[in-house]
Amino acid sequence: MLELDVNDYKYIVENKNNLQDIMVAFDENMRIVFSGCVGSDTSQLDLRGKYLPEVYSDKLVQIVKVMAPGMKPGNVISFPSSFIDPSIAPGRNVEMRLMDNLGSKENIYLINLTQTGDSITAEKASELLMKNEQLFRQLFENSPLGIAMLDEKFDVVRVNKGFTKIFGFEKDEVLHQSLTDLIVPANLKKEASDINKLTSNGEICKIETVRRTKSGKLLNVYIYGLPVFYKRECIGIYGIYVDITAHMVVESELQTRNMELDNFVYKVSHDLRAPLASILGLINLTRLEGSNVDIKKYIDLMENRVNKLDRFISDILSHSKNLKVDVNHTIVNFRDIIENGFRELDYLKGTKNIKTEVSISKGNFISDQWRIGEIFRNLISNAIKYSDPDKSENRIKIDIEILDDGANICFEDQGIGIPESSLSAIFDMFYRATESSDGSGIGLYIVKNAIDKLGGSIKIHSKEGEGTRFDIKIPSLI
Repeated sequence: MLELDVNDYKYIVENKNNLQDIMVAFDENMRIVFSGCVGSDTSQLDLRGKYLPEVYSDKLVQIVKVMAPGMKPGNVISFPSSFIDPSIAPGRNVEMRLMDNLGSKENIYLINLTQTGDSITAEKASELLMKNEQLFRQLFENSPLGIAMLDEKFDVVRVNKGFTKIFGFEKDEVLHQSLTDLIVPANLKKEASDINKLTSNGEICKIETVRRTKSGKLLNVYIYGLPVFYKRECIGIYGIYVDITAHMVVESELQTRNMELDNFVYKVSHDLRAPLASILGLINLTRLEGSNVDIKKYIDLMENRVNKLDRFISDILSHSKNLKVDVNHTIVNFRDIIENGFRELDYLKGTKNIKTEVSISKGNFISDQWRIGEIFRNLISNAIKYSDPDKSENRIKIDIEILDDGANICFEDQGIGIPESSLSAIFDMFYRATESSDGSGIGLYIVKNAIDKLGGSIKIHSKEGEGTRFDIKIPSLI
């Protein structure tokens, strides 16, 4: 405890004529270090070491809390004594000042009575106090964070709009209730109890955990536990809740994207270099002295590698465009998209054995023409590449049902099918379900990402030796 030495005491006594009727001197923690007999019938010795809230009125304590932190040595704040206690010399003023250093490194404040004073300062102090209370009230109520005020028994005293928005409870549903019973899952009751105990003992707690809404939905949240003290006793807790569910989703997606990026760099470098290395090897063969190999044969092989490289680069650009370009709204012409898809892929091996059945219901469907085109181009390409060579005819059947709110698409082929063990990974980047695959492994990944971008869904059904069916639902972007 700070105690003034004899010189400090003498300083106050010797200056009493200037400071007039001394009430009390106190430090930055409102701990009394000297007192006169004004404003209290307690003797000087009894008051040393006590705190202002233990002796003086709440109004005085509030003024000290608001005004003292901003004071500089020599500053004086004046207000009517009746503002503190009507029984103290009515008509006189009370002054609070920050004393010049009294032999201590700590700030010492002194409150005394004066004969005259300017009551405007008191009005400003009162106005500032009310303004600060209003600022706190609006901060509490309008904060986007969920805030719950608990009493010393950990029951709810008050919650703000942010809390009701996050958890779905109305204010009257939580008042005087145990917050643990309302929002804490059964397996986390001990965790909640430990947080309350730590916070009530003066610790500021922060934890990432899970809490339950009124509807029973589980949310990922950050919780901050802040203790509230009065006269050195914990009188309650502020619980501050930050809903991080959306953040967790974004973080999970970011981790997925980072993994895809690592895989992407490796695969792209491999799939770009392999055709180039093959072409370089063919060029070197043609330069060998005495080579009697048919040059045209090598040129045809080079052309094949160049086309493969071109298709791979086209797929990469398509994927990049799908990620970056905004969704465009237009009337989708499914028939043109499908016909163009087959026409552009006519060079693929096996095209001649493909028979198509296309059924499109009447109606207008609003979506992104380019992305719909990419979906069909990749589905058609896969259906041709993985057609069954043992069948004299491979059929591709496309049924499109246009509804008021979207389109249902069924794309079915009679190809070699996909092993059941591969179905869960079929939409992963660069995944190839069969060793005989000649594709880049990015086609169905592009399909899935384009459908996600349009807010749709896709399901796959496949059986080896029989074929594959994709059921796609895409909402209309009206």
